[in-house]
Amino acid sequence: MKFTLVLLIFGIILLISIPINSGVSSLALTPMDELKDWAEKRQILLQGVNKDSGYFVRTGSIEPSDKIPLQDVPDVINQIQSLYLIPDNVLDVMQGKTIYLSSEYGRSFAVYSIFTKQTQDNELLNRGLIIEQGTLKRTVVHELGHIVDIHGIQGTFDDQKNIFSNLKKQRDDLFEVDFQYDPKKGAYPAGFVNPYSMNIENENFAEHFAYYVIYPDEFREKMASDPLLKSKYEFLRDHIFEGTEY
Repeated sequence: MKFTLVLLIFGIILLISIPINSGVSSLALTPMDELKDWAEKRQILLQGVNKDSGYFVRTGSIEPSDKIPLQDVPDVINQIQSLYLIPDNVLDVMQGKTIYLSSEYGRSFAVYSIFTKQTQDNELLNRGLIIEQGTLKRTVVHELGHIVDIHGIQGTFDDQKNIFSNLKKQRDDLFEVDFQYDPKKGAYPAGFVNPYSMNIENENFAEHFAYYVIYPDEFREKMASDPLLKSKYEFLRDHIFEGTEY
């Protein structure tokens, strides 16, 4: 009886000493934890860096001094959050690749091939994305669109994640650019969401991929009277995003 009473008193003291909301706060994930968990579940590597994409494209490699902790990258969460919108079947193309999150301002970049300038003091730049400060959500998704296209559909550089290879003919038919656009003419022809998508076929695909995710209402509005845009939208919806719409 005494032993039971002691246990009861100890339990009451223990409950009083624990803050009521401690269970919630101890289990809650910080935005940085969520980012790391998101990447780990999809086998995407994350690396903070203190150089811009121009530097890495020129060198083709990354030295130990180029690396910084993710928490030292300003605004790192906002720079990558748009990728949370992408379904896992699409993000599968990023498996084993790296997202380099830079503390610098510049031009974000999709890295298609592994460079060959490795030395004893550095490592090769991995395939994936370089995302810099101030990058718009549309641009982040645009760069991912390049990976989906170049690796996922076209299988360029013998990429292992050639998961959309059966779509190459449809992709070529829909996103071919067989003319040179003159921006001085002002209006651009039907079938394109904006002038930049008329640059080359790779940019054509990446721009429509980005619009599908970030500007879906504008895409749907434009395609209402544009058969080619409608075909591009349906291709992305049915074959890339497997029915997911925004």
